Amino acid sequence: MHFVDIEATTREIDAAAVSVEAQESANLHLYERALQLQSDGGGAEAAELYTDLLAQRLVASAEAEKREQGASLRLKFLALKNLAQIEEERGNNQRALERLLQAIQLEQEDAVLWQRLGVMAVRTRRAHLARHAFEHAVIASPHLQ
Repeated sequence: MHFVDIEATTREIDAAAVSVEAQESANLHLYERALQLQSDGGGAEAAELYTDLLAQRLVASAEAEKREQGASLRLKFLALKNLAQIEEERGNNQRALERLLQAIQLEQEDAVLWQRLGVMAVRTRRAHLARHAFEHAVIASPHLQ
């Protein structure tokens, strides 16, 4: 006969939940620091922190299909969007386009993001992508339908 220590199992589950909550809290703090640096004009430092955030286990593994990863998925989306803005400000349109494409995979209902993607596609001479993005911007924007 085999017995299971229910209290030990419960403690392990509680410890794992606390660990995830602690990591989510740390990730949020990292995002807030990056956002503050970006708003203060420290684009390079902010970009490093956003990149660090994207490398965090919970954020890196967040996928659009897994909506239960809400906080991590949202942080990943916002970090990618903000990195795209920093790259655009640096004049690196190709890298900005890549970040926007990554972000749009996570949130396809954001009309403003589709519009930004369209503009960046025009700047990088990708007419087919620009048209696709602008069409999706209209579809995603209820006041334009």
